[in-house]
Amino acid sequence: MKKRNLFTKKFAVKLLIGAILSTLSGLNAFAVNDGPPSFSIKTPKPQAIPISNPFGDSGKASIELPTPNLDQGSSIELQTISDDSNSLEESNSVDFEVVPRVENLELKVKNLDSIEISFDEISGVETYFVLYGTSKVETEDDVYNMPPKDTEGKTSVQISNLEENVDYFFSVVAKANDDYSEFLSDEVSIKIDPSLLTVPEITSAKASNNKFIEINFSSEMDLTNISESNFSLKETFDDSEVTIHKSIVVDSKTLKLRTSSLKSGFEYNLEIKDIKSTDQIELTDNSLTFRTEDLISLEEFEISEVNVLDFKGVEIIFNDEILEKDTIKENLNIVLKADPNKIISIEDVLANPNDPRKFLLVLEGLTEDNYQILIQDIEGVNKGSASDSNKTKEFKGVNPVQNNEIKEDSPVEIVEDKNSPADVRNLNARFIDEALINLEISFDPSVDLDDDLDKYELYFAKDSDNYFAYTQISKDQTDPIFIQDLDLDAEFYNIKVTAKDTNNNESTGAIFKLFLPETGPAGTLALLAMSILGSRRLTRKKD
Repeated sequence: MKKRNLFTKKFAVKLLIGAILSTLSGLNAFAVNDGPPSFSIKTPKPQAIPISNPFGDSGKASIELPTPNLDQGSSIELQTISDDSNSLEESNSVDFEVVPRVENLELKVKNLDSIEISFDEISGVETYFVLYGTSKVETEDDVYNMPPKDTEGKTSVQISNLEENVDYFFSVVAKANDDYSEFLSDEVSIKIDPSLLTVPEITSAKASNNKFIEINFSSEMDLTNISESNFSLKETFDDSEVTIHKSIVVDSKTLKLRTSSLKSGFEYNLEIKDIKSTDQIELTDNSLTFRTEDLISLEEFEISEVNVLDFKGVEIIFNDEILEKDTIKENLNIVLKADPNKIISIEDVLANPNDPRKFLLVLEGLTEDNYQILIQDIEGVNKGSASDSNKTKEFKGVNPVQNNEIKEDSPVEIVEDKNSPADVRNLNARFIDEALINLEISFDPSVDLDDDLDKYELYFAKDSDNYFAYTQISKDQTDPIFIQDLDLDAEFYNIKVTAKDTNNNESTGAIFKLFLPETGPAGTLALLAMSILGSRRLTRKKD
């Protein structure tokens, strides 16, 4: 392809500056007709831009742009100022003798007001400038009348805010080391013709069962930020609203809506709002009426399994993902089987991050009795409601004495130093990640905090009572502290925190026994429980 030899680097830079000037505010005196302002730039003076090297002998220059004189029209001159300073800034650009010409421009209409321009990459170039406007540039007196687009080094960029049925012309110039392409690229043009763009439509809406509707579109849709608020579903018989619980993206042309119960043989009207195709074209007809046939009911929702982890922790496993996770706590009850009026308080409900069917219940406490879990208004995403026969699940509790108290080989008599400060209270330790890297330790301060308390001492003992000093803790510490990278080749750690006063008197110490979980799925589950329940502990308190 023959190069546009007329459009050398000198002219490309002139076009770039002219395009910038054409978009400056307050220069309406230069506007031509009623369109965007355009400038006619005279040929630069020979002494301003030497023909041998438009950017001076140094090969690097900065362009000094004179302030236009409003009384003299839009004529400007370009000057180059040699840069003789020794810059210490590093550059990733190639030190081109001549910056290459940008090749192989391609244009593509993206939507009703945007196009995408792409071209070949030039290795070592800092960035590219897209010059464009509504008329061709064929002589040195022509300019592009739209603001230039800096691609920030990219070889593909979208140009927006364009008008329909208008011819736009594009050229690209590369920049490296304050120099520009020796020749401007070929000029390419495009017009946004709405008649050539595909307008998306709703091709079908059908109920696949009594809880799901499948929607199909004629074009690929932008479903990135889709939510239930984009849809409205009503019975046409009485205009009653059908609740849409969840929207599920199947692919770029297909959506599923999880609804409240649908009726067989009824007519429904579906409306969709604020959804566009991937070309950013809106639906022309955003509603559709359809009739259901004989609908199959979803399988029933139920509790599949109950695992007692601790007298305070119970894992429940459902046969499906919960539809409304935020309401699970208020729709679960645990009662004593022998006395259904005896309700066990559920302190917290925590979702398993690896399985949406599993939840950990943190309870006020169980005993070795039989219990029942009762579910109320809970549904699964792919299941229906629970029938009365599936709303309860029995399980056996554990005794907190057998499960939580640490037995010692022989009684330990604690001899208190009456001069030592009181121990910290409510010592607790837990791993906060599945990798067992970060151990969180927290406690309430000693009651002697306002007296002569000086600091706290933290001790560890691995699989024994042989403690070693780990670190000192400020008496003003209120937030949990974090210990990293403990040796995991252990069954348990004894963690002890003592209080010291200004006379170096040290308290007996509060002790927390932390068991490390085994590896594998069981270990992961144990870790989840341990992180919430605080593991098993032994705290010695002063009388």
